[in-house]
Amino acid sequence: MSLNEQIYSLIFSFFYGVFLSFMVNLNYSFLMFPKRLYKFVMILFFFLDNALLYFLGLQFINSGAIHLYFFVMLLLGFFISYPFLKKIRK
Repeated sequence: MSLNEQIYSLIFSFFYGVFLSFMVNLNYSFLMFPKRLYKFVMILFFFLDNALLYFLGLQFINSGAIHLYFFVMLLLGFFISYPFLKKIRK
């Protein structure tokens, strides 16, 4: 993988972490539903869909190569933007 592909993948991972934080806060009421079965199904589909979108983006950028530092950037983007996007839960 070239250096450009790695940089694009890191940037994509960071901004996908921000997007994931936005989606978690936007769908917070569905993800924290009181009924267990409904909550389990919603969380399962939510994370499967988001994982699929993430890997499709990586497939487009660098032929689907996954490295540990991509996940670090994903988590960094998520945790940096989470406090700012927490306000949209209502």
